[in-house]
Amino acid sequence: MGKTNVTLTIDDDLLMDARVVAARQHTSVSGLIREHLRVLVEQDHRRHGAWQAVRRLVERPMARVGGRLPAREELHERHA
Repeated sequence: MGKTNVTLTIDDDLLMDARVVAARQHTSVSGLIREHLRVLVEQDHRRHGAWQAVRRLVERPMARVGGRLPAREELHERHA
């Protein structure tokens, strides 16, 4: 997989803090951003897949809805 350089404009203070975080994690600011974007995209793909599954269930429910409701007596039948 190839890599592309991206120019990013961020506040100086944020960059300084990001460099500290990156050093603590033994990576670079680019590495932090790359990992964050990877996780963000992965979560979005899972979320999108979940919504697709929900839509399929709504469009074609597996359970039958409606019909006759049981009478009160049927709900409270006592079997000897």
